Amino acid sequence: MIGHRGAAGIAPENTLASLRAALMLGVDGVEGDVRRSRDGVLVLMHDDTLERVTGVQGAVAECDWAQLATLRVAGSEPIPTLGDWLELVGEQAEPVIELKVDGIEEACLREVRRRGLARRALWISFATERLRRLRQLDPEARIGALYAGATERSLQEASDLGATIVDVLYKDASAELVRTARQRYGLQVWAWTVNDEPTMAALAHNGVQALTTDRPDLALAWRRSLS
Repeated sequence: MIGHRGAAGIAPENTLASLRAALMLGVDGVEGDVRRSRDGVLVLMHDDTLERVTGVQGAVAECDWAQLATLRVAGSEPIPTLGDWLELVGEQAEPVIELKVDGIEEACLREVRRRGLARRALWISFATERLRRLRQLDPEARIGALYAGATERSLQEASDLGATIVDVLYKDASAELVRTARQRYGLQVWAWTVNDEPTMAALAHNGVQALTTDRPDLALAWRRSLS
C-alpha cells in the first residue's frame, strides 16, 4: 500500500502532516511530487501552480523558496522541501518520488543519496525522458513508468526504459494487462489512485501488486481483514 501524496484523503496533500499520517498508519511506501522553485529548491507540490492548494496565484517555478516558505497548504501546513520530506520518510517506508518537471533528476538523486536512500527509492514519472535521464545518472535506480490509458505498447516502452514497474490508472489494470506485463515483460503492475474496498479487491484479484491510495487507513484495514 502506497500513500498518495502522503495520506491526501486524511491531511493536506504533499505536506509533512500528510506524510506523518501515512507513516503512522504503516504504509509500505509513500508517494510525493517534486518540483523546483525559481532559485533551485526542490519542493513537494503536485500542480505547476499554487492556487488549488494554497489559494495564492502564481507558478511554483516563478517563486523563490523564501516566497513559497510563507505559504500554507489548505491554510495550515507549510510546503516542505524534498530534503525535509526524505528525512521524515527515512527507513520507515519506501520513498516513491514523482518527477514533475524536467531537469531536476540530478538534484533529486543527490538529495536521496545524501540520506542513504538511493537503493530504496522508486522514481516514477509520466515523462519517459525524465526516467531515462535518471537511469543514466544511476544505472541501478529503480524505475516505475506512469500511464493513464496503458496498453501493451506502454508495457514495451516501460521495459525498454529498464523499468521494473508500470504504475497505471486503476481502470486500466485488467487481469490481461497484468498477466501480459508479468509474463511477457517481467514487470510488476501498480495501480493508482484507489480509495474504495470493492476496487481494491478487484485489482488484487487481477494480480496488481501495489495500490496507491489517498486513504491508507481504509486500504490497510481492508488488507488486514484478509488475513
